[in-house]
Amino acid sequence: MENKNYDQIAENLLMFFPLFRGALIKIAEKEKSMNIFNMQYAIMGTLYKKGPLPVSEIGKLLGVSKPNMTALTDKLIEGKRVRRLSDSNDRRIVRIELTEKGKQTLLKAKAMVKEEFREKLSWLEKSDVEQLSKNLENMKLIITKITNVNSGGKNT
Repeated sequence: MENKNYDQIAENLLMFFPLFRGALIKIAEKEKSMNIFNMQYAIMGTLYKKGPLPVSEIGKLLGVSKPNMTALTDKLIEGKRVRRLSDSNDRRIVRIELTEKGKQTLLKAKAMVKEEFREKLSWLEKSDVEQLSKNLENMKLIITKITNVNSGGKNT
């Protein structure tokens, strides 16, 4: 593929970030009482998908430094959204897990994001919504392949 195509793909992908971030900001404004920030949601989402993990592993997955992970997890612990677990095999390893309050916070935010996008999509023609859905599904498959290759997995 030509570099021009790669550049166009990069430009198009970069355009999506502000759209998603905008939806999340609107939700945060609606739910100021939750007092949660985007990276804290990412931590909770990772724990929801993968279960209890060492803080350092979550940091690697999300590209967050150890000092920042400590501050973020401390806030989540303070809010009773995650809890620390000691590793029975190695005292040096501290795992965190999502609490029921954290799970409910995450599910509430997810429902709000869906509702925000549902409102925006309701203005589109049915054929546009169907095409968008197919294109996003294709993007998800391709990004999964890219992620697998970058993490040492094989691209099948």
